[in-house]
Amino acid sequence: MPEVTPAGQVTALRRGETPIIVRYEGQFATATITVLGDRTNYAWVDIPENNHVDTLINKKLKKIKALPSDLATEDVFIRRVYLDVIGVSPTPEEVRQYLAEGKSEKSPENSSSSYPDLKANEAFRQLQARISGLETAIADRREVYNDSVNANNVRLQTFPDVLVASFGDFHPAKLLEFMSDQKSDVDVKALFAR
Repeated sequence: MPEVTPAGQVTALRRGETPIIVRYEGQFATATITVLGDRTNYAWVDIPENNHVDTLINKKLKKIKALPSDLATEDVFIRRVYLDVIGVSPTPEEVRQYLAEGKSEKSPENSSSSYPDLKANEAFRQLQARISGLETAIADRREVYNDSVNANNVRLQTFPDVLVASFGDFHPAKLLEFMSDQKSDVDVKALFAR
């Protein structure tokens, strides 16, 4: 978390990444600031990218000058799937069952289908509900943003604001719009296709 003075000066307290939002007279701007520690001996090592997710992760790792971790072992992977997806550790029986399965069953696109108990788990259903709620919240925020843009653009054409806008070099803002392919559901299998 950065420290912000009353004058608006932002100072990083430690390395990390944080979004900064600046608001002034009804206008706002955002920026994501990344503060790196000492990276004197950093050198990126090319690793294979098997899918779109790998590409995005490698892009982020290069940006923050970090090297990727080694692949997780099977027992660590199953623990992470459970903890990250449903927030609970797998039972010893679930771990034994997973470790006994063949490698072909463990590909990322088969993760939820390989675990019928995981799909039926109440926490997993709650996660799906949260994702749906986030999608609704994003749509709501987009509507609020576009309403603000419309109000701003109308003010730029209304007296006396048009005079201030011409002296201040203010221009109409663009609405936040998405292409139809950006609004479609994510095809998880396509993301993990090799």
